[in-house]
Amino acid sequence: MLDAGRGGADCSSPFDFEPDRSPKRQYTLKGVEAEAIELMRDAARTEGMKIGSWVSLRMREAAEKALNQKSTRLNAQQQGAIVSQEELVRELSARVSSLEQEIRELTKTQMAVMARIITQG
Repeated sequence: MLDAGRGGADCSSPFDFEPDRSPKRQYTLKGVEAEAIELMRDAARTEGMKIGSWVSLRMREAAEKALNQKSTRLNAQQQGAIVSQEELVRELSARVSSLEQEIRELTKTQMAVMARIITQG
């Protein structure tokens, strides 16, 4: 759970501003295991970053990845629906063609029966 730090946007210092990003706000991350925090500190140190910057970067990457995966799944589902609709249209078209053929044959048969009746009468 993320809590806005005391003072919200007032927590930013002039040194926290990056031209391509909005000013930083301080947050407290609750419910994170101590072991995970130590690992994050070590990883940040290894990459020469402060833990806050490292966590922010990794959380952004994870969120973007999750959103991209969801988008990919939705696109695949939509494509599957389109394929299913196309299959359904093909099946229906084949069934209509079959019914049309049956109707032509019935009509021919009826015409032949009527012709016999007329010629015999």
